Amino acid sequence: MENTVEINRVIDRVCKKLGNRQALVRLFRNCYPNTLNTTIKQSQNQEPFVITGDIPAMWLRDSSAQVRHYLDAAKNDDELALMIGGIIRRQFIYINIDPYANAFNQEKNDHG
Repeated sequence: MENTVEINRVIDRVCKKLGNRQALVRLFRNCYPNTLNTTIKQSQNQEPFVITGDIPAMWLRDSSAQVRHYLDAAKNDDELALMIGGIIRRQFIYINIDPYANAFNQEKNDHG
């Protein structure tokens, strides 16, 4: 997922507050949208899947933590709200498959 208008608005607002602290501005500009740009993948049915570590699996706790900081922006961003809703739906599907598991593969592949 690319940066949305609202994500860019949040980035600009925070960077303005950081003022002339260029190292922090650069860090925030790179880090805040990182999950959207690098770890959220679309499955074949267009549902979002969050890769949460060094293996291509979605950990329930970590996938929640990775999108938590986008909740406020999602109030003004339908695309972002739909993405977060899709992650929640996927989590519920996984919990129904195995309520004791911590992580799930994107597609059934018999690797765990």
